[in-house]
Amino acid sequence: MARTFILASFASLLFALPSGANAEAPSKEQLAAALAHDFDPPSASGLRAIQCKDFGLEEPTEFDCIYEQKDRRGAWYAWDVIVAIDGNQWILLDGPSPTSGSKHH
Repeated sequence: MARTFILASFASLLFALPSGANAEAPSKEQLAAALAHDFDPPSASGLRAIQCKDFGLEEPTEFDCIYEQKDRRGAWYAWDVIVAIDGNQWILLDGPSPTSGSKHH
């Protein structure tokens, strides 16, 4: 009986979560703001090809983002960063670091 109650309670919790209970990935502007703590922060216009993947229900506010950033000479380089939503702002958890084969034009 207790096992049935626990399973039913667990199931009701699962169905109570909205589908996509994870936070939304950062926008271009939000990613640029998180990167502003870096030594050479980009503007939102200096970012492109942003692809963020969440870590699932295990870490619903964290995202691994691969993006391209324009350097001062106008060349595009691919970077990888892990960010998380903290209250109402995005923060860096790891990176940024260049991805393999990072130079793009």
